[in-house]
Amino acid sequence: MGDYENIHTYSLAEYHQQSFEPVAFEAEQKKLIRSEELHAHDCIELIYIMSGQGSLHVNGRQYDFEPGALIRLFPFHIHALENKAVTVEYIYCRFPLSVLMYVDVDLSKRYSSYYILENLPPVVTIPLTNQMKVQQSFIEILEEKEQADIYCDNLIIAELTKLSLYFERASQQAEKIPQEQTAIWQALQYMHLYFNQELSAKTVAEKFQLSVTQLNHQLYQKTGTNFMGNLHEIRIRNACAMMPFTELSIAYIQRYVGYKSPATFYRVFKKLKGTTPEAYRKSNLPQETTIHEKADTVWKIILFVAEHFKESISLDDVAKRLFLSPHTIKQTLQDDLSINFSDLLLTIRMAYASSLIKATKLEIAYIAAYVGYDSLRSFNRHFKEYLGVTPREYRLEGKEKT
Repeated sequence: MGDYENIHTYSLAEYHQQSFEPVAFEAEQKKLIRSEELHAHDCIELIYIMSGQGSLHVNGRQYDFEPGALIRLFPFHIHALENKAVTVEYIYCRFPLSVLMYVDVDLSKRYSSYYILENLPPVVTIPLTNQMKVQQSFIEILEEKEQADIYCDNLIIAELTKLSLYFERASQQAEKIPQEQTAIWQALQYMHLYFNQELSAKTVAEKFQLSVTQLNHQLYQKTGTNFMGNLHEIRIRNACAMMPFTELSIAYIQRYVGYKSPATFYRVFKKLKGTTPEAYRKSNLPQETTIHEKADTVWKIILFVAEHFKESISLDDVAKRLFLSPHTIKQTLQDDLSINFSDLLLTIRMAYASSLIKATKLEIAYIAAYVGYDSLRSFNRHFKEYLGVTPREYRLEGKEKT
């Protein structure tokens, strides 16, 4: 298990300028002769399959793999490798969460919140033309770790950056492959087309032969939020697109995107954009300044919350510990992730809670306390708001699928 107390939050420039203890990397080439038991790490793990076939079990789901598979696992992934008849040969590397700041390939832009990553497949297949390059990156990491020469951690980070890019490229190429249109994707497309009409979870669910629970649950799995969250995001996104046309009044835009109540429109707009519609329209803030500084700041916030989510932490607590103002944290989270601090904390807690519910037999009350809740009632309420089902229903659904 990783030692979170050693995680630092320096920028890449500071990393090269300051004197640190070497980063705690772990890397090894191994053979999987017997299937693993479910486990998790307090770090990120990359695994490359060199030979053999098997399955990866993650949070109650199963993913088959073969030679050329690259696996990326986060701390909330309760996982186990299973071999199929033959021995599986693989190389792995584990590294602290803080290293994400150095190998970040714009994850903060691609994903709307911390996890989110939980709902993306943790396994990709590297194209044959790049498989030797990926394997060589792992071998370079092994050699640098063994030699422990000057700048070895810098060179390991460089190889991890390459591996992250290979993973992202394969992941995005897989997303472009035409897939059979499932009911949930059809429902989401329908919401994008008819967002300004009177839509409800019940009417959309019935149209695509789903229950309201199934609709909310599957939308959360695909997008990280439920029906109402998606509808608000679609409507506000369209409202923002209309803002440059100053001949359109705010009241007209509000009605056009589907809000009958100005109060609701203003409340939702402020929550998602961190400002009022009028201020958003008037805003002429430069978009290209201090990009790297902002990227470092958002990762500092994410890493701190990921480290302390089990505690009773507030926005002010984070601000004091990171030497940032509460306003800077609020603005950074809105600009980079389109969420507020409470949503970030809740999303991280729900990622861990849902993993534990699916992959273990631990009591719900224990899991609630483990992820930072003093009240089981509050935990149950927040869980249902995010996933559309209660913790017990979520666990039962997992059992029905196995």
